[in-house]
Amino acid sequence: MENHPISLPETGLFSRSTVRIDRIQTKYQIPAEGGRGGLVETGRPLFSGYLKASSSFTNQEFDGPAALRPDSSRTFNLYLNLNPTRFLAHQQYHAEAIDTPSADLGPVNLSSRETTQSTGYEVLLGPNDNALVSFRLAHYGNANLWWRHLERYWSATVAGFSQRFIESNELAQSTLSHSEYLTIQSIEVYWEFTSEDAIGLVHNLAPIIRGLGNWALSQEFHNPLCSELNNSNCLSVRVKTRRGTYLKVYAKTTKRIRFEVEFRVRDLGDRAPETENRRNYSAFIDILRDYNEMAAQEVNTALEQIELANSNEYDCEQVSPYVLMHRVVQVLDNPVSAEAILALLINSGGYIQTTRGDSLSDEISAIRRAGIIETITPRLRNYRIAPIYRRAITELSGQNT
Repeated sequence: MENHPISLPETGLFSRSTVRIDRIQTKYQIPAEGGRGGLVETGRPLFSGYLKASSSFTNQEFDGPAALRPDSSRTFNLYLNLNPTRFLAHQQYHAEAIDTPSADLGPVNLSSRETTQSTGYEVLLGPNDNALVSFRLAHYGNANLWWRHLERYWSATVAGFSQRFIESNELAQSTLSHSEYLTIQSIEVYWEFTSEDAIGLVHNLAPIIRGLGNWALSQEFHNPLCSELNNSNCLSVRVKTRRGTYLKVYAKTTKRIRFEVEFRVRDLGDRAPETENRRNYSAFIDILRDYNEMAAQEVNTALEQIELANSNEYDCEQVSPYVLMHRVVQVLDNPVSAEAILALLINSGGYIQTTRGDSLSDEISAIRRAGIIETITPRLRNYRIAPIYRRAITELSGQNT
C-alpha cells in the first residue's frame, strides 16, 4: 500500500482537507509519517506479556515436612515478563511454588554475555543465541519469523530455570518436567502524525478525547479522566473507551503526535479474538492482526469525533459534557466518590433515589454548594446534551430540592 503522509495544521484540530477517514480504515496499515522511534513500524501491533511454564518435580531424598516427603510432587510456575521495548538487562523471570507461596525463588535477571558466570541468578544464552537482540533488530512483530526468535528465547529461559534446580542442593535429586505456553497480557498499536506543535495539539484535543471516555462511562462505569505528564514531560490524555480498551494521545516529540490503543487481554472477555493462549507461536500472527484491526476501529472513532468537533457539533450520545465530571472531581477531590455519583445518576435515569444515594449525600451537598453547574453552563453551549445528562445536571444543581 502506498504511504500517504498526513500533516496536521497548527490550529490544533484536524481539518476535513487533511484527514481522510477512508485512509485510516486500512486493515493492516495506517499511513502516517514518522513512527521509527520504536521497535515496530507505526500501525503494527506490539505485545507485552509473559511466558509461563508449569514445572513439577519429584524429590527422592528431601528430608522435610510430611507434605514434602520423598517421592512427593511439587508444582512451580515460571514466568518470564517480556517487553520488547526494554533492553535485555531489564528482562526478568520469576518463579514461585504454587503449594507454598512463601517459597519464592525471586526475580532473576537474564544475561546474554558469554563471559558471565552462573550464580544461580542468571540465565546464560549462547554467543549465537541472543534471541532478544535478534528480534529487536528484526523489528519485532514485523518480521515473518519473529516467533522463532521468541521460541528460542523461551527455550533458553526454561533451560536456565532447570539448571537452577539442578544446582540447588535441596533440589539436586529432583526430576523436572515442563508444560509451557505463551500468554499475552496486553497489545499496543499506535499511529503517528506530524504537527508543528504536537504538545499544543494534544492540549486542544484533550476535551474531545475525554469525551470519548465519557461516552464509555455510560456503558460501563469508570473514571474516564486520566491526564498526566509522561516520562518525557509531554502532555498525554488517556481514557478507557470500552471494556479492556484504552486510547492514549500524547506528543511523542515536539513534531509528532501519537494515537496509541492498548488492549488489556484479560479484561476484553468475549471481545478477545478467540483465545490468547497458544502452544504454536506462529499462530499469534493471526491474533495480532485481529487486534490491529480492532485498534484501527478505535482510532477511526476518535478521528470521527474530532471531525465533529471541528464543525462545532457534538453527537449527544457519544460526546457528553466531560467538564461536568471534571468539575465534580475537582470539588470532591475524590475520584471514587465522583465516579460513584455519576454512575448512580446515569443508572437511575438521572435521579438519586436509592440507598446508595443516601450514603453520598454529603458529597452531593458539596457539589451543590460549589455551584459547579452554574460555572460550567456557558461551556456547554456547543453540546447537544443527551436527556440523561440533562437530568444529572438538574439533580446536581439542586433544582429538584
